[in-house]
Amino acid sequence: MPYKVKGECVYKKDTGEKVGCTDGPIEDYLAALHKHANESIDVEKEELKEIILNVLESFEDDYGHYLLSKAITGE
Repeated sequence: MPYKVKGECVYKKDTGEKVGCTDGPIEDYLAALHKHANESIDVEKEELKEIILNVLESFEDDYGHYLLSKAITGE
């Protein structure tokens, strides 16, 4: 994620949201942010399938039919 530095603080470049500040070297702080920004979450295929099915089940009607349009739009 791209960041911009202002003084001792770091902000998200796209939103301007403040990420944090440091008393130490700003380069070290940025390096730590970049290292953690690239971490990913490992989810096994079966775990992901279970998560998706749980969400879909929350959009079932009284007959057990998935209300996909509701699931997609959130309405």
